[in-house]
Amino acid sequence: MIDTTAGLSETADRFLRGLGGSGLPAGEGFRFTENGVDVTSAGGRLARAQAFSGLQTFVDSRRGQAVVVGLAAFADGRDAFALRLHVDGDRVDQAEAIVSTGRAGFFNAVDELAEPDVIYRAPVPEQRRSSGEELVRIADSYWEAMESGDGSIVPVGYRCDSFHNGKKVTNNLELLLSPDKAVHTVESIIAGTRPARPLVADRRYPIVDTELGVVVSIVVADFHPIPNGRPDSGSFYMAVVFKIVDHRIRIFDEIREILPLGTTSGWQGA
Repeated sequence: MIDTTAGLSETADRFLRGLGGSGLPAGEGFRFTENGVDVTSAGGRLARAQAFSGLQTFVDSRRGQAVVVGLAAFADGRDAFALRLHVDGDRVDQAEAIVSTGRAGFFNAVDELAEPDVIYRAPVPEQRRSSGEELVRIADSYWEAMESGDGSIVPVGYRCDSFHNGKKVTNNLELLLSPDKAVHTVESIIAGTRPARPLVADRRYPIVDTELGVVVSIVVADFHPIPNGRPDSGSFYMAVVFKIVDHRIRIFDEIREILPLGTTSGWQGA
């Protein structure tokens, strides 16, 4: 296991640059999935990308994991993606990618990810930090709230905003024209999912960084069909980057792809 953040970041960079070629730092027993489907390093969509941009790399040396979030460029446009890597030595033995097909609209604005918010790289002053255990508990409270339909149990800061595939979905007047017909807060977003009876399974936290106040959570959330309701039911495969300051969520960015209901990540417990 690499025990430095620089080493993990370098391996993640080498992995992206090696996709589709012969320079991939893959280790013994290497496994690679995209949107829950096993692929070869040359056969997935990310391997066909012409370039990557807007990259943010988060690492956790204790867990030997890295998560890269950004944009993959293709001839017809850019896709948002999140890539989790587990590193053993200087080799990757697990690669898990979420590649979104949603690019624009009321709940997607992937081109906004080209200039990621610098707040995620800002260290949290020591007196305003949470422990690793508390960071996970706060992030997990978001999923608990979603399952219960009670947004009041999530500790959110006064300035908190939520972004889905680059789209600002809180405090955005544009969403009055969306199927939700609302200007959302974090609490109202959660309340609005209640009719779909969400079940958030396979919750994992590969990155917990107390200095940055960052937790990366990967989940699969099942949203069930609503009669005469919104059409976007299914299994939402999501990687969410939470920034936590003063024991509250300050901002969070979600990369997600909607898959057929009942789909799993294939990485339960990883």
